[in-house]
Amino acid sequence: MKVITNASGEETFARELSPLVSWCDEACIVTAFFTDDEWIGRLVQEGKSVKLVVSLRPPTRPEALRRVLSLRNTQVRFLGKELHSKIYAFARGDEYSWHEDDFQCRTAIGSSNMTQGGFDKNIETNVLLEGNPAKDALEQARQIFEVAHELTSDVLDRYIEEYSQYDEGFFPEIHVSPIQLSADYERIANAVKHVASLCRDLIAFHFPDTPEFLVVDHFWDYLVVSRRGDRDEIKERAKAGNNSDVLIRELFYDYIREESQEERRYPDEMYARSKQLAQYLKQKTLSKDEMGAVFLTFHASRYVEHRYTNKAKAFVEKNSFRQVLTSLNHLADESIDITVRVSDLQKKPLKLHSLGESAIKEFNGWLNPTKYPIWNTKSDRALETLGLG
Repeated sequence: MKVITNASGEETFARELSPLVSWCDEACIVTAFFTDDEWIGRLVQEGKSVKLVVSLRPPTRPEALRRVLSLRNTQVRFLGKELHSKIYAFARGDEYSWHEDDFQCRTAIGSSNMTQGGFDKNIETNVLLEGNPAKDALEQARQIFEVAHELTSDVLDRYIEEYSQYDEGFFPEIHVSPIQLSADYERIANAVKHVASLCRDLIAFHFPDTPEFLVVDHFWDYLVVSRRGDRDEIKERAKAGNNSDVLIRELFYDYIREESQEERRYPDEMYARSKQLAQYLKQKTLSKDEMGAVFLTFHASRYVEHRYTNKAKAFVEKNSFRQVLTSLNHLADESIDITVRVSDLQKKPLKLHSLGESAIKEFNGWLNPTKYPIWNTKSDRALETLGLG
């Protein structure tokens, strides 16, 4: 056991914990206040799995949570004002091995929140544990994680709204979300919302009439296609830099400059396709041309008609308009969990010929572009490029 107090010297809580980032295989962290996501980013970059529990009340920073929710191998849960614990548990090895030495744990408990003040500046005292006491503390952290609530993009949206209006008075309890998305879709949703918030002024100026989610989706296309040759360089910058937000905004500036040189503003075209799709689903019948237009909606590209003509033809010839309307209206039915709808469209009787998993996942982003982001292989590749995937 070791006791450490942040003081004016070089010995700080941050310096003590830093070697554990590379040492561990997984981390379970409980902190009442969370304002600094740098440590979680470091853990994920080194391939560690992370469980994080925070208190959803000021001064916990929404933007830090949004960045963390965009990362792979990270589970984030929340509690309210009842949470005061601070536990930093790092584990390594096979917990279920017959040999006790195959599983090691190092844990810190004390007064430090996951903030710059808690880790470096404030006078904080923490106890560093090893062996069985550290394992006991890890179990306590896991128990808190189990009773906490999943932090979804919808819950975080409501926290952001309340946080923006907070004025040192009463802060309302944030409740569990009724909207349940898959873990991967949650990650995409948070990444899109994070980029949209960083670049909101640019989006509003250049695309004032187009939903933010559609603009960000086309920004993904820019990263994956136009910057294909720079991908490794961007990935290295994202990995090395301490402020990924600066890099994202810089790349978004470059995207705007390239898009301004095009005669056709493709995000605006995407929105026109979106509105047309909504109109098609209200009809009782679809012509073959309309069925083809429906199919092409899910294959976003400035040159979509040229690239997907044969697939669109197969979609029209091998599906009836009744099948198309029945299946897509089921996919649009928000009384059913979205993950169930996506699954239903991939099996009979709702499966449509030539409509693959990627297009099915994209559908709700096209139909409700102010509510759902578009999720496809392109978005996954873009997030990986930015160090979020």
